[in-house]
Amino acid sequence: MEAEKITILFLGVNIGFWCIGVLFYIIQLTGPLNSLTSILYLFTLFSFGFAVLFSYLVEINMDNNYAYIFQICTFIASNMSVSYFAILVVNTYKVIERKWLYILCAIPLPMAISVNIWCLLDTFKVFKVETSLDNYAVSIVADVLVIFTEFAINAICYLKFRKFKDIPGFKSLLNQYLSGILFSLLIDVVTRSIAFNLQLNDRTIAQITVGSGYINLNVELFLLNRIRMVLMSQIIMHNS
Repeated sequence: MEAEKITILFLGVNIGFWCIGVLFYIIQLTGPLNSLTSILYLFTLFSFGFAVLFSYLVEINMDNNYAYIFQICTFIASNMSVSYFAILVVNTYKVIERKWLYILCAIPLPMAISVNIWCLLDTFKVFKVETSLDNYAVSIVADVLVIFTEFAINAICYLKFRKFKDIPGFKSLLNQYLSGILFSLLIDVVTRSIAFNLQLNDRTIAQITVGSGYINLNVELFLLNRIRMVLMSQIIMHNS
């Protein structure tokens, strides 16, 4: 019962993050409603939201056939979350060297593979298919790779953009970005430490993973997007 309460708690937190994100979109903090960045942001929000909602519905319907439908929906929504990294490409395209752009696109691959294995094992468990892999161990590996991927990508972007710190006002923007990176990492470490210490189930860990995804999504969108806009304006001025 306690584990179920914790899962509901994190589901509520994620619903709160989702509502705040939709508000940001409606009041156009993400940019014009029909801009590519805003559409990707909204799509990612709904992907995260559906993933955690369907995952919870699987848990409470484990004793009936609805669990199969909700599990398939969870798997689809989890894969739709790849739009999170599409925002990264949009925000770094033309302001970072092509070689580093390829590296940024390659870094998430181990994480994506491990998360999909995790989802597949979870699907097998729902369909009562036995495997030799430990679902909980795979969930921990996938979660650690999520944390590493988010931090590594943001750290590389920060280090690459530091060379532009002499642009007026850019140093302050970089400091904000660094603060966002460190805050996100701190939240990740604290929440995962609590989760692993309490030995929370893999579905609760998934809720926590999505919660940190919401935080990183906003760091990536708002701060990286502002950095991109400043650098693009400098490029335009230089070429004019």
